Amino acid sequence: MKSRYQEALDKIQEVKEKRLDFLDLSFMYLGKIPSEVGQLTHLRFLNISHNYLYQIPDEIYDLPYLVELNLTYNYLSFDTFQSLSKLQHINFLYLYGNPAFEKIPDEIKYHGIDAILNYSDDITFYQNTTTLFELKLLLVGNGEVGKTTLMKKLMSNFSHKVIVGQEPTTHGINIHTWKIKSTFPAVEPFFNLKAELYEKGLDISDYYRMMAFEDLNLIYEEEEEEEEEEEYFDSYDDYKEYLDFDFKSNRPNKSKKNLIASLINGYDAEEETIKKEVKINIWDFGGQEIYHSTHQFFLTKRPIYLLVWEARKEEDYNMFDYWLNIIKYLSRNSPVIVVMNKCDVRLKDIDEFGLKKKFNNIITFTKVSCLTGEGLMQLMEMIQRNLVHLPHLADRLPKTWVNIRDNLYELNKDYITLEEYFSICKEYNLTTKKALFLSEYLHDLGSILHFIKDTMLENIVILNPEWATEAVYKLIDTKIIQISKGRFKIRDLRNIWDKEKYPTDKHHTLVRLMEKFDICFNIVSTEDYIIPELLPSAKPINFDLTSHDSINNLRFEYRYNFMPAGILSRFICRLYYLIENEIFWRNGVLLKHEETFALVINEPYDKKIRLSIFGSDKYGTLSIIRNEFENIHKTLNLEKYVDYNEMIPCICPSCISSNAGYYFKYNVVKNFERKGKRTIDCQQSTYDVSINDLLTGYDIRNTKISLLQNIIAALARLQGNYKIVNRQEDSRNSYVAGLIDNGNFISKDQTRWGQSESGLSAGELDIKIENSNRMTIGIFEGFNLSYLDKITISRHLKKIFNYDANGLKENYIVIYAETSSFIDLWNKYLNYIKDIDFDYPLIGNIKDVSDLYSPGAEIKICLSYHERNTEKSRLYHFFVNMFTK
Repeated sequence: MKSRYQEALDKIQEVKEKRLDFLDLSFMYLGKIPSEVGQLTHLRFLNISHNYLYQIPDEIYDLPYLVELNLTYNYLSFDTFQSLSKLQHINFLYLYGNPAFEKIPDEIKYHGIDAILNYSDDITFYQNTTTLFELKLLLVGNGEVGKTTLMKKLMSNFSHKVIVGQEPTTHGINIHTWKIKSTFPAVEPFFNLKAELYEKGLDISDYYRMMAFEDLNLIYEEEEEEEEEEEYFDSYDDYKEYLDFDFKSNRPNKSKKNLIASLINGYDAEEETIKKEVKINIWDFGGQEIYHSTHQFFLTKRPIYLLVWEARKEEDYNMFDYWLNIIKYLSRNSPVIVVMNKCDVRLKDIDEFGLKKKFNNIITFTKVSCLTGEGLMQLMEMIQRNLVHLPHLADRLPKTWVNIRDNLYELNKDYITLEEYFSICKEYNLTTKKALFLSEYLHDLGSILHFIKDTMLENIVILNPEWATEAVYKLIDTKIIQISKGRFKIRDLRNIWDKEKYPTDKHHTLVRLMEKFDICFNIVSTEDYIIPELLPSAKPINFDLTSHDSINNLRFEYRYNFMPAGILSRFICRLYYLIENEIFWRNGVLLKHEETFALVINEPYDKKIRLSIFGSDKYGTLSIIRNEFENIHKTLNLEKYVDYNEMIPCICPSCISSNAGYYFKYNVVKNFERKGKRTIDCQQSTYDVSINDLLTGYDIRNTKISLLQNIIAALARLQGNYKIVNRQEDSRNSYVAGLIDNGNFISKDQTRWGQSESGLSAGELDIKIENSNRMTIGIFEGFNLSYLDKITISRHLKKIFNYDANGLKENYIVIYAETSSFIDLWNKYLNYIKDIDFDYPLIGNIKDVSDLYSPGAEIKICLSYHERNTEKSRLYHFFVNMFTK
């Protein structure tokens, strides 16, 4: 019978002879991979999962075409992760199931190989690490059910005195820190003897010496009554070997448990438990409906939730359905304790079995009275008992990281500059790169807010998240903002926010934060901002809804099983640059793209959003809208065909002329098509409907239009923030690059790519744009212009063509016009470029397409076509008014 090693050699030989690009050595339980695998230089896919590998075979690093490597369920150590830098060329690397990998915090793994390298570099040795016992406890529920009072009771160890009717209402979010002592089993990850000894200033060798051979006689005397005979050790080395083996099992014997108890505070030798201080960050959410959509941005996947309700309210079903679904989707099924408050006043039975069946993250149901104290101790015990089940608690982190975090807390500041943050990290010998990795981790953890990929937010590190959340809720709560239906200017904030807490130089930063969270948007070419959640519920009086909602329009719907609040508000904030003539309200918006109009209506009571589109590019416009909704659904963790469905209208003779026609699930029709079906039955009229006709146009997904609109949106936002973005063209280009860089596109500014203007050497390109597959799809050149400087214009036009080494189909040149005569300069520019002798000949006339694409009068756009090796290439020219009086 062949050995497994020989079987592996045979498989390698077969792949070599047949020139196969895939090798599967999984489930062979090998301790070592044959070195012959290094001969498979053509290999692209390698699966060595489910073996006994403790390090990555060296030969794998020399496989030049390898794109996928599966290392799951082996025994890779932290030391091995340092070699991952040699695998940067691999597109798909699978590491889960390795014990060391599973101990890495999720927030680190999320950011990929670089983050894992940075983490493992600092955590290789136990003396450099510490364990983080910290979590969030979120109190949610409707208004006036006693969440804040319950929080005060818990934090005061039940001593807070309740005065009925005098507890203040929470506006927005209150954040408080609560420290408790909690007991954990003395096993990983809560307890590690080596790490505990190091934290006490002891080495594991000290432990060995204390348990050395000369002390064994005493130990044997204490245990001589035991029936099982003790093993005798002839030397210290023999005993140390036994200790090593026993230590790995993490089950110390009685004598060792007693010694551990004498060395480690909180260790209970009898129960084999360890007592630790846990820091709980309590977030108390205001329950008023006006806050619901905004709350979603601060719900995370790490906390325990207390869903608080009271029996006097008559809204049980809707309340449970809303909050439990929000937790399910936005917090990835975080554990929930359902708390009936004010049980001294009234009790009510609810269908606990049915709720637990639908929401399996519910831990338990309980009832309390903050007035009498009933049930509070039991609730405290429930919270403590369930700490042990939190997968993220007791993350082992580099001690340096924790020290820096503690240093930031001790500053007792709301925010610091990025330079100040770097300076603190430097004191702990952290490089700039590692400091940024740490800020990302602390941001994901919720300890700080730092958006390193946003050019307007990267230079501020918010140490106190409540500082930011309080500003947002204060604005939403302000009566004058509510009266103005969510409309405000930056200068209005001086009368709303406290001047000392929120200096005027931070107002633009906070508004940018609100834009990033899709809480508000800037009306193009104005200083006005809008908070969609505060818009009037009725459509504008002067807007004729029926003229834009004809049955002859292209129709499309989203229907939800659960519909989180604020989906349409987010949509409006993202596609604000397409809004037509300020026609928007809380549940609707009219968009214009080229010569096409799209009416988007939210119908929350029916849990649907419907689209009605007419014009010359109906399907292209639908594609843009669908892409945006798809991105929003991803942020809400809504799964297509499970949590919502895309619906297309029936086109049978009965339905096509009716406002109440039947709608098919889009994926069902596609499934019929895949199965070779030609028709499908209308479920209302029973007519046979052609599947091909039904799907016409709905499969169009035009990413080129989407890229163009992304650039227009970025320029519109730059224009809205012209006062705070540095006037230098590099700063403006960097700002635009940051906005273009999203899930669909990757922008790289100041990239060494192509030729310089002279053609002699590599030069600096302003922005290169790639798609999600890292393919370059366009280049962007932006510059300032205050008058018709022909030399500057010609130089930049020449530059963009020289940089385009690949002959791309579409490129973009942007002029930041700094003149009071904007239209005059625009016309002069159009006349001038018509006569330029381009390196690649002009095809036809230059077209002014501002009416098709521009979101307002302050951005002009023209399009020129150029011939390049018999192919047609498009060049979009953007003229952006950046003049300041």
